[in-house]
Amino acid sequence: GLDGSVCEIPKWLSDFDCFDDIECKNAIAEKQEQVALLNKEISKKQSKLEENKRYKRILIESGTPLVEIVFDILEKILDYSLSSFKDKCKEDFLIKKNGVTFVGEIKGITSNVRSSNISQTETHAKEYAELLEDEGKEKENIKAILIVNSLRNMPITERKPINDDQRHMAETRDILIITTEVLLALFDKFLNNDVSNEKIVDLFANKVGVLDKNDF
Repeated sequence: GLDGSVCEIPKWLSDFDCFDDIECKNAIAEKQEQVALLNKEISKKQSKLEENKRYKRILIESGTPLVEIVFDILEKILDYSLSSFKDKCKEDFLIKKNGVTFVGEIKGITSNVRSSNISQTETHAKEYAELLEDEGKEKENIKAILIVNSLRNMPITERKPINDDQRHMAETRDILIITTEVLLALFDKFLNNDVSNEKIVDLFANKVGVLDKNDF
């Protein structure tokens, strides 16, 4: 005939410390604080992975999505704002830095770089020079740049280098070709403080042909 019901535990009993209650409560609080800090750190790293993934999309994108990410990278590595850029001569970007006007074309293509891509970039530079002349402005030191995501449907490990004919064509026409893979590597170097804004501007201004990773 014993009563087997269990009494509800009142708050005062939980607050009443006995045995090693205090030690256990302190240990739990400490571990919970560590867990909170770890969760915060995990969240930060997850956000960084998402940011990295966005930049890596220049290896697969074309059109406006590609242009937007490339703009973001160019603004950082050249310390320049493209927010007020307006396309007057069909070029994808126009940057004036350290006495050089960079006129650029951004392409996402499934083929390797073609002569027509280089010619189009050269045309943008010539049209900009003609615009300056038509408006009665002084000549500028213009440098044409082609930023290209070539063979974009293929994994990086399977993409072929730019053909020698196109390399030579770019060299003879004072054009710099930058693949998105190389641009990503350059951005990585910049973020790690291995290359400065000034060095990158100088590289863009003076290098012709194809920018390679060993150039920086």
